[in-house]
Amino acid sequence: MKNPLGYLTIAVMMHLASSLSYGQKHIITIFDETPDTSIYDGMHQIITANWPISYVSPLLLKYKPLRPRTVDLQFGEGQKGYILEGVTDLQFLLGQGRPTHNHFWQTLRFTVRYAPAVRMTFDNSSNLLPTNQKIGLQFDKVLWDSYTENTIFHIKNNALEIEKHNFWKEKTVPLHMVYITGFAMHYSNGQPEGVWYNNDPSFNRNDYISGDFSTNILSLSLTYAKFYHNMFAANLGYQNDANWFGPFQYIPEQKKRYGHHRLTGFLQYLTKPVGHPIGIHSLVKGTDGKNYSVNRRWEWKFRSDWELILGNLDNFPTGDNNKKYRMNTHLYIEGMPLRSRSLGYLFHFYYGRDYFNIRYDDPVFAYMFGLSLKLKKFRNPRFDPDKDKKETTEKPDYIRRYEEKILKGNLQ
Repeated sequence: MKNPLGYLTIAVMMHLASSLSYGQKHIITIFDETPDTSIYDGMHQIITANWPISYVSPLLLKYKPLRPRTVDLQFGEGQKGYILEGVTDLQFLLGQGRPTHNHFWQTLRFTVRYAPAVRMTFDNSSNLLPTNQKIGLQFDKVLWDSYTENTIFHIKNNALEIEKHNFWKEKTVPLHMVYITGFAMHYSNGQPEGVWYNNDPSFNRNDYISGDFSTNILSLSLTYAKFYHNMFAANLGYQNDANWFGPFQYIPEQKKRYGHHRLTGFLQYLTKPVGHPIGIHSLVKGTDGKNYSVNRRWEWKFRSDWELILGNLDNFPTGDNNKKYRMNTHLYIEGMPLRSRSLGYLFHFYYGRDYFNIRYDDPVFAYMFGLSLKLKKFRNPRFDPDKDKKETTEKPDYIRRYEEKILKGNLQ
């Protein structure tokens, strides 16, 4: 096993399929997760919905070079293709204002952010490429929202009064909000010193198996979100990659190649819960004891993440087409069953520099299909699970099987 940390990363990602479940005061409870209905919980739900997408794509993934490579992929670098890619972006809450706090603290939170990623090749039995390892601290702060009309500079509505009447969920107008996000993260692939293929800088090509990659990220961005029953969000930010201190290095060989300055952003549209793609219904028993037929609802997310690299890139290998590939773009299409606690289905397309650490000097077009993963799932605060229920005399399968066992005398 060449890279035990990478295999541990896979185990972490595959452990995301668990979540707690809570009941609400609905007749139909199969979609419920959390009882908190305050405007502040709604704001944090919206921020959660805008987190980067995590996914695992087994087998169904392809990478096509955008130009002839100066050195073809070697055995162990993905010469025979790839068997799996997994990308996660996890946030663990350090602090967040509680309902007893004022507006300022209820709209602020701090998290530890850990974003590991793996890619495995078909080349040999030790087929795990150097992994992405990003770890750091993040904060999110709501600057303004259209419901409380408070700003960071002027708080005119008391949080305790707002908590007493949660009319925002029933309002027929959208909720608008603007929030700021800042984070500091170290990003590396855990390899020893040495960058160049065949230890020869004249190739101007990185070693994708044992080449060292390290940078340190400072980022600040603004996000505008509009939530009605569906949601639109747009983000624009600045990212600086630099040398910090001690082990937090920006490798000299990356200068004028990887880039120090970036504009970053995303656009995202999330649908309200809509009907199942093929119209499947479920039979369920409501909290009132009656049987109902309920549409198996889904949410759909369309998202594009992008970065524009600024500054001097004179040492980046341009190849035959003399392009620096400053603009790099992801496109995601995600389908999420509303009943699923943590899994969805994902199409992912990418154009630009390879986004796996040391492979940044290899521009690719990538496409894949896989499963999306969520540690904390967005629950649409304005979705009413009772609105399309249809009472029926037909019983859910689990109740019917239970009664059949009783009739047969087989119930243990």
